[in-house]
Amino acid sequence: MLAALPEAARAVSVGGAVESPWLWSAALALAVGVGLYGLTLRRRVQRLQAELRRSEAEWANALEFAEDALYLVDLDGRLARGNQRFYDYIGRRPEEAVGQPIACLMHGEGVGDEPCAGCRARAERRDTVFVKEADDPLNRLGRPVEVTVRIVRDAGGTPVGVLQVLRDLSRQRGAEAALRESEARFRTLAEATFEGVALYHDGTVVDCNRNLAAMLRLPAEELIGRNAGTFLCVGDEASPPAADFACVRGERADGESFPAELRSRALTHRGREIRVLALRDVSRLREVEAALAAEKEQLAVTLESIGEGVVTTDETGAVRYLNPVAEQLTGWASVEAHGRPVVEVLPLIAEGAEPASSDPVAEALRGGRVVSARADLALTPRNGRRFAVKLTAAPLRDRAGRGLGAVVVVSDVTEMREMARLLSYQANHDDLTGLINRREFERRVGHALRSAGPGESQHVLCYLDLDQFKVVNDTCGHVAGDTLLKQLIVVLEDRLRDSDVLARLGGDEFGVLLYGCPLQKAEGIAEALRRAVADFRFSWEGREFPMGVSVGLVALDPGRFTVAEVLRAADSACYAAKDAGRNRVHVFRADRPGPGGRGDDEVWVRRLARAREAGRLALYCQRITPLGETPPEDRPYELLLRLRDEAGGIVPPMAFIPVAERHGVMADLDRWVVDRALRAWSQLPVVETEGLVLSLNVSAQSIADGAFLEDLAEALARTGTRAHSLCFELTETTTIADFARARRFAEAVKAMGCRVALDHFGSGGSSFAYLRGLPLDYVKVDGGFGRQIERDTVDHALVESINQVGHVMGIRTIAQGVESQTALERFEALGVDYAQGYVIERPAAFEETFPG
Repeated sequence: MLAALPEAARAVSVGGAVESPWLWSAALALAVGVGLYGLTLRRRVQRLQAELRRSEAEWANALEFAEDALYLVDLDGRLARGNQRFYDYIGRRPEEAVGQPIACLMHGEGVGDEPCAGCRARAERRDTVFVKEADDPLNRLGRPVEVTVRIVRDAGGTPVGVLQVLRDLSRQRGAEAALRESEARFRTLAEATFEGVALYHDGTVVDCNRNLAAMLRLPAEELIGRNAGTFLCVGDEASPPAADFACVRGERADGESFPAELRSRALTHRGREIRVLALRDVSRLREVEAALAAEKEQLAVTLESIGEGVVTTDETGAVRYLNPVAEQLTGWASVEAHGRPVVEVLPLIAEGAEPASSDPVAEALRGGRVVSARADLALTPRNGRRFAVKLTAAPLRDRAGRGLGAVVVVSDVTEMREMARLLSYQANHDDLTGLINRREFERRVGHALRSAGPGESQHVLCYLDLDQFKVVNDTCGHVAGDTLLKQLIVVLEDRLRDSDVLARLGGDEFGVLLYGCPLQKAEGIAEALRRAVADFRFSWEGREFPMGVSVGLVALDPGRFTVAEVLRAADSACYAAKDAGRNRVHVFRADRPGPGGRGDDEVWVRRLARAREAGRLALYCQRITPLGETPPEDRPYELLLRLRDEAGGIVPPMAFIPVAERHGVMADLDRWVVDRALRAWSQLPVVETEGLVLSLNVSAQSIADGAFLEDLAEALARTGTRAHSLCFELTETTTIADFARARRFAEAVKAMGCRVALDHFGSGGSSFAYLRGLPLDYVKVDGGFGRQIERDTVDHALVESINQVGHVMGIRTIAQGVESQTALERFEALGVDYAQGYVIERPAAFEETFPG
């Protein structure tokens, strides 16, 4: 170690004589001392490195098993650092994300500078916890997350940064992998240190080794003769210490100072004292210690900030540490729990109250693998309160693979499990009635289809639509309507078997699944339901309302129907019951013509195409007659589309109109009606066209088709038809479905000079606001009122209100579906302007009505 000392010995003299033996003795003593000192230092370094490895393993594993995304934001709102889970969430690499504004990384595109709750908390330097839903425009992650914001402060309480934690609420697992990945980011400390040795006498260096010269960045020759105070400083004194050991500051030739450890030993030779100085540069060691302290502090802050409990144990399963959340969950303080068995600190039971069948921590230690506990565990802490928990245990190992114990991550999922149960219930049940909803009903229908068979294995679907619900809802308000539905459910359930399933499918629509019920028996049950509703009287604030229900039945046949088809067939049967007069039962028969029949929609689409090519589409019309003192200057007729079959018979419109609407061909049929009507009008004598108004029904597809208006304008110009002679009828259901689009269409045809009518008003739950919002010439009162007005005072009052509001707004009223003379007289007495129905005139072919 001191190979250069013999040469130095010949260069040093005391009293004029060469003292080589003295110097050799000093060198020998120094070598022994330095060797022992080096051994001591190496052992200390080894202990520090072992402690460092152990600490790294404990903290790194704890962080890697956290299930959250963690990231640090500086006080300017820019990302300083994040764990890998965070970078996975935002889809960026660290080098791309670090330094970027956190709002740009977390917010969705196109939201501008709108701050989220996290932005506001950072700006106000306060802690907060909040939730961002998946559809939140300020959440670009595409998943629901819980965000925890914690202001990181220094020892004086001054904010130095922001720690944020993202918890994925859709998946509560994955934090362990993110924490394991972060282990690669921890710095390793393995730099070897070098020692410098010098001989010091009478305040000057008399010799040194090359290590000291390299340490001080000076040639060894320039160090000889220097005072040690030029490169060593102990406190305020620029001189070497008298003590055997001291922490000093060294100064290199370029002025850079560095921390060092100095060992010295006094030697006496021939009555003269010299000192051997051993200087060790501990800059690297200090850097490692500082980095370790920072990592420990950061991990400590992290563990205290995350919303999950973290427990570490030794290799026997005895508790070493609990973070604050774990302390709250268990009721144990970390100091108090230290050394106790983990099963005592974390007593787990199944949610059914029986003890947990296994110990996840013991399994992790025994098997050396990550163990996730069963999903129904609960924690029973010392305070007696029970928590539903999610628990994961993993073994802790040092870098050599030696077991150090285990880390346990435990989360309080009580609210989450309760919310999951609630959401599961709400997803399948109607909030108002508590009945299963359409989604769950369709699932059960699918199961019934798969199990359906002949005899007792036959199942029947029953579709119910209340006939008078809208009257109650509009007259008395939604509270009355809700009360009515709840009362009717009791009535219906009293008539059903225990095996039957009742569901609410919509506003006033219900479904009943009759298991193990032949169709004939199902008809009896359906009739019993109809009678029960008909016998029921709803009372509200001194008024009494009669009720009715239209019922459609369809037998489930797995070889014939899908779920969608069977529901469509049941709805079609219910519609047929309504069309036949309401408050009756209609059974769907696959061999009957009509929507959803065995012939299938595609057959009807082909039939329509062939009928159009063969000229078997027919234009019918029905007169709309003025009532009372209405001036007869207008002669309105409603144009109706009919289809002749191959034998020349007329096919009912409900057999093909719904199919045309479902398959997107209704707009083509509307164009055919418009073209045929305008050509027919242009061929009439002028005298026949005076006051003639042709009213055409227009479908939702035509309203949505921008080219339809262009074709209409071209057809009007081509035929020379007066636009004022055309009236387009918008159905109430079409208007409700897309009011803005219906209004644009109405305004466009009005701008051309055509008229506009609102058809079937009062049938679909609309309000008088639609009369104000549309440029209407006519409003057609739904035919259902015409069938009830003779005996229903509520219908009488509603028609009177519609007529009065229409007249105030300058809109003429037309009563539809008038089938009796009594009803006609009632409408006339109310002041309705026009009437239309079988009692006046049945629809007839256009060429028969206008033979000219």
